[in-house]
Amino acid sequence: MRHWIRVLPATTLLLVPACADSIGPATAIADEDATDIVVEADATAGSILFGQLLLAGFDGMSDITAAGGDVREFSRSRDCPLGGTITVAGRIERTITDQAADFNASATGEWNGCVHGSRRNDHRLTVDGTFSMSAFRHYVNRQPSGPQTLTKSGSFTVTRDDGESRSCEYSVTSTRYPEEHRRVVKGSVCGREIDREVTWSPTDG
Repeated sequence: MRHWIRVLPATTLLLVPACADSIGPATAIADEDATDIVVEADATAGSILFGQLLLAGFDGMSDITAAGGDVREFSRSRDCPLGGTITVAGRIERTITDQAADFNASATGEWNGCVHGSRRNDHRLTVDGTFSMSAFRHYVNRQPSGPQTLTKSGSFTVTRDDGESRSCEYSVTSTRYPEEHRRVVKGSVCGREIDREVTWSPTDG
């Protein structure tokens, strides 16, 4: 019995550094922070796209009875939470048939000194990088219907305010479910598989 009393505390102590190692060194930029950057950029890109659909005469909800198609080009920037911008430029094609409207978009984008705050600590993270994206939106009777998809891939460098830096590649597909008010982002970020779900409204983009 004395043998087991001595061994158990030692085993417990050995488990502590093992758990710490599983999330990476304390000085490194966490996988979770890199994932947050990609998920937030997906939301921003979707918001920019939705803003283009809301332009007069090109919103999926006007001229819905006029069958046909048209194409528009766009270039827009959005401010990042703590400074810098995300810029997206591309084209959207609209096709209208039988009270329904389909939108297919393709674009490229950039993070330009885009600053985020880490959700895990007090650090600020500055992001620079590029991406390409394609998206699909569907409206029936002037309302978004069925899954809405957005696929993005690219690379970025994130620099923490203490000078720590990390470069990553990523490829994700986000699916928006209008009826269920949720957005699901799946893919790979920095070589790590992700599956993230957040609440979402069609007006979010």
